[in-house]
Amino acid sequence: QIQSGGGRVAVLHLGDSHVQGEEWTGPVRKALQARFGSAGRGLVVPLDVAGVSGALEQESASNVRWRARRIVTEQGTVPVGIGGITVWTDKPAFVLNLALTGAGETFDRVTVFTECGRGLGGLAAAEHPDARVLARGRPQTVEERYTVEQGDTLWGLSRDWGCQVRDIQRWNRLTSDLIRIGQVLVRRHRIRKLVPVDRSQFRVVGALGGDAGVGPCMAAVDLPAPADHVFLVGGGGGGVRLYGMLLERRTATGLLYHTAGVNGARFRHFNRTHGRG
Repeated sequence: QIQSGGGRVAVLHLGDSHVQGEEWTGPVRKALQARFGSAGRGLVVPLDVAGVSGALEQESASNVRWRARRIVTEQGTVPVGIGGITVWTDKPAFVLNLALTGAGETFDRVTVFTECGRGLGGLAAAEHPDARVLARGRPQTVEERYTVEQGDTLWGLSRDWGCQVRDIQRWNRLTSDLIRIGQVLVRRHRIRKLVPVDRSQFRVVGALGGDAGVGPCMAAVDLPAPADHVFLVGGGGGGVRLYGMLLERRTATGLLYHTAGVNGARFRHFNRTHGRG
């Protein structure tokens, strides 16, 4: 059907670090969409906001701190969605910006996977020309130190830190996989400096939330024009929990290539029942 010039096909690619960073899936997605047409970017998670390695040609930032839980984390009461990473904040005055930076990548329908009745004011467009810059802030590298404990391995630490083994080796000038108890390791990750944002700069183009139910839910908004970035704004309800967003071209035919990658993930992590902690 797609080869004959009509319809659309959706693919969901689950995986670990290679999928999270789109080292493999990014080129595959681009090649297939160049041949068969693009129905949109598909499922995305704000990885920068989650504090883990970002995906190809995608960036996210916010004016407040967000917490995150990844599907490989065994403990926790916050459920993880199909994207493999959940982010949440208790700050009601948040603005979250997610942007696609690849040439020609646009979307005109956004579906938000969230928690019913929790603090989402809506999907917004920027009235002020500097609003996007203000929401993004300035990137900076943060360095933290960690003391190796019994049972630690470079692979296990890379899974917990949301990076790759070779990253830890590079940061610490390690020439092998061996580490010892009591050894101090450096961890580096990039964050964006938080910049105050006046929410009056944003014009809400679609309402999200308002559902009085309990549990995960989804809300879709059709944009008035194609865009390459989107803002989520707080609704004064005490914060929000976000499982991911679906970015589509609603009338386009072709391929919709979803990716859900988490560093260190295995199939059992995705197959495990969500919400049991």
